[in-house]
Amino acid sequence: MIIKPLRTALFGAALLVAAAAAAWTTAPTRAQARVAQASQHSQFETLDHMGVLRTITGDRGKVVVINFFASWCGPCNEEVPVLVRLRKEFDENEVAIHGLSIDEDSTALSLFVKRMDMNYPVALASETAQQVFHVNSIPMTLIYDKKGALITARQGLLSYESLQYALQTLSEAN
Repeated sequence: MIIKPLRTALFGAALLVAAAAAAWTTAPTRAQARVAQASQHSQFETLDHMGVLRTITGDRGKVVVINFFASWCGPCNEEVPVLVRLRKEFDENEVAIHGLSIDEDSTALSLFVKRMDMNYPVALASETAQQVFHVNSIPMTLIYDKKGALITARQGLLSYESLQYALQTLSEAN
C-alpha cells in the first residue's frame, strides 16, 4: 500500500527533474538572446533599382545621400559614423540619408545597424540595384541635389569634411 504513493511521488519527481533539465538545456545564452533580439529586427526591405529611384524621387526637394555599404567592410565601418553624425547636424527636411547594404546576412546587418546606432533608413540593395548604380566597390556614395539630379557618385571612403561641405553647399542652393 505504501508502494503506490511512493511510486506516484517518484514519478512526479522524475517529471519535475525532466522539465527542469529541458528548460535548462533550451534556455538561451546571453549571446543567443542578443542574436535572437537582433533577428527580430532583421526584416530589412530589399530595394531593386526602381525602389532606389522611388526613394530618390520621394525625397525631391531635399539633398539625398545614398550610401552603399556592408557590415563586413572596413572603410564602411569608418564612413557610417560620419553619416550618423551628419544626420544629426542637418535638418531632415533639408537632407535625406539612406543606407543600402549589400550584406547577405540580415542578422549581421541588424547587429551592425544597432552597434553603429544608425539614425537613418537602411535597406538591402538587390543585385539589380548594384548593377544599375555601378556599385563595383564599397563604400559608394551617391549625392543628389534638391531637384533629383545626380551631383556625385564616389566609390571609397569619404571624409566628414568633404561630405559636410557638399551637403552644406547643396542644401543652401535653390
